Amino acid sequence: MATISLEDSTGATISNPSEAQIGETLDRIGSGIDHCIINLPNDSFVQAAGEHNRLFVEYRDGSGMYSSAKRDFDTAAVTRIFADAIGDKDGWKTDYNFQPKEGDAGETAQARESRIRGMAGAASGAGKRFGSQMAGQARREISSEASYGVSRFIRNLIRSVFRGR
Repeated sequence: MATISLEDSTGATISNPSEAQIGETLDRIGSGIDHCIINLPNDSFVQAAGEHNRLFVEYRDGSGMYSSAKRDFDTAAVTRIFADAIGDKDGWKTDYNFQPKEGDAGETAQARESRIRGMAGAASGAGKRFGSQMAGQARREISSEASYGVSRFIRNLIRSVFRGR
């Protein structure tokens, strides 16, 4: 069997993922990751991005790049799409109304990487959300360090008073 991998926007990769692993990864889109992609044989893939339970899906096969007309799939539906793609089941491409992407004339690996990064950044202001999450984390860390420093100072002051210094 050809190796199939599931990769998320952080770069974490699972080889030959189970349907449960796919569902868990898709469930993190919008709260931890921006997108995920199933890499299939023959340079084909299926990817999803968006917000939690409001996902859109794209795929590429030997005939080109396609995008779902629907932009609000829930996690269960996308899990089914990914599982059907892995199992090479008939019908999943037509069942979900995928449309050819305009201007797709065979994408290079570099163009694919660039498009994936763009897709991740476009997913509901993911870059802004990431920036605000990092700023919030930095504020919490600074507050924690300041609190620790003040506590340490008070503790040392109390010790010195009781020691008679």
